[in-house]
Amino acid sequence: MAVSDDYLWDKSGEPDPTVVALEELLGPMGHDASTPMMTTTATTTHGATDERQRRKEARAQASRAYWKVLAAVFVLMVLGFAAYRFSLESVDKGGEKGPAPIAVSKQPPLRLGQKTAPVAEGETIVAGPGRPTALQVGSYGSVSLAAGTRVRVKRNSTERVLLELPKGSLDVRLKEVAPARFFQVDTPAGRVVDLGCEYTLDVDKAGGLELDMRSGWVAIEHSAGRVIVPAGATASSTKVAGPRIPVMNATEPPILDALKAYETSSEWGDQRAQATRLLNLLGQPHDTLIAWHLLGHVDDGVAGRAHQVLTRITNKPLAVKTADNARPTPTERDVWATHLYETVWTTSP
Repeated sequence: MAVSDDYLWDKSGEPDPTVVALEELLGPMGHDASTPMMTTTATTTHGATDERQRRKEARAQASRAYWKVLAAVFVLMVLGFAAYRFSLESVDKGGEKGPAPIAVSKQPPLRLGQKTAPVAEGETIVAGPGRPTALQVGSYGSVSLAAGTRVRVKRNSTERVLLELPKGSLDVRLKEVAPARFFQVDTPAGRVVDLGCEYTLDVDKAGGLELDMRSGWVAIEHSAGRVIVPAGATASSTKVAGPRIPVMNATEPPILDALKAYETSSEWGDQRAQATRLLNLLGQPHDTLIAWHLLGHVDDGVAGRAHQVLTRITNKPLAVKTADNARPTPTERDVWATHLYETVWTTSP
């Protein structure tokens, strides 16, 4: 058999038919380079070490991927919450689900009639004999001066409007959105502080005032004391003695008589007795206005009895922790006022 050496080495020569037949027969049993060969023990151990390393790296990669995904989820949650808050703020600022706030001008709000220029501080306004004179208080409302009334503008700013009324009559109509204590009127018998309301204020020649509330509430502040006057109530104050306890229009005559006896009593023991008698007559929701004012009585017994009357007529606020028969703290007294205004005074006849 003549076989070309070139073919046997690199298959470049002429093949022998017998060699070709043997190749075809033995070819399936030949070595496959893609199949790993048997290795020694040392090689197998090294391979197992590589496998453990690969698994360790795979776990590390999976851990890093997990934390990346978690961080991405957190960022999406933060962005989503920010978008939600932005949508709420948009609604609060006049979106489809909320009313737009009243625009507040940066100019002093008090103006005379339809004039565009604000009234200067220190200026005096006198209503003529023919008809009332109107003052505009920005977007919050208006004040009407009765014929012959004279007022002086003590302050006219975006923070406060303060008028001085020595004598005459004012008709005030302010919306409840007006900031508390924004509009105030000084009189000889005390300062009337608006809390968002409508009222008529009359000051007589002696400097005494009469107040008739139609909506909201006001405070009358005097060196002798402070009273709160809600809608449906009337109040009075004198230059020397200060404000009297206000009463609701529906207050019964016997209670009015007892209140007058209490306020005109000059002897301490008699005044305390008159206060107790007055408190014993109170029993209707509108009577809570008198009882609330007696919470500030200088006598602890009278203040404690007034507290008992309030808790008997209406529910006690949760924020008031003082016992029913004891004087509440000043803060609790304010809590009582807000509670009564929201639940009783606004609904009383």
